[in-house]
Amino acid sequence: MSHVSLAACPDPTLAIARVGAFAERLTILTVDEWLEVGRREIADPHTVSQRVATRAMLDAAIAAHGLAIAAWHARDVVETTICLATNASPCWTTHERRLMTAAHVAAESAALALLARDALAPADVATLLAPFEHLLARAEVPPLGVHRERWTV
Repeated sequence: MSHVSLAACPDPTLAIARVGAFAERLTILTVDEWLEVGRREIADPHTVSQRVATRAMLDAAIAAHGLAIAAWHARDVVETTICLATNASPCWTTHERRLMTAAHVAAESAALALLARDALAPADVATLLAPFEHLLARAEVPPLGVHRERWTV
């Protein structure tokens, strides 16, 4: 896990546009695909603890760079997308609800990573985007081995 960059974030409008594009891509996921994201998220305890630690760095970056309002928007977009994907499913088992919660947290973390990515180390961004890497263009996800403090699409 890396430290939050002290460099100022660029125009939040561009960051919000990245989140919107990501949310549009989320709309293609079926309920089964959401459940699979949740399964992968809870399957490995090491991954869970790594994402929790990285999410703490993300939350610190959002606060440090005054992105709270934009983060609220990102969370709302993800919530709406998940609601649309799952609204047709009338009954959920406890296990399915747990999987959907894990997928929801992963999607929210990915959206927030796109929002604050210029304030995070590339490895942290890649960690948070990993569950949805298949929906993102290669240029949007920094390789985990990259050690630069900032990167661009």
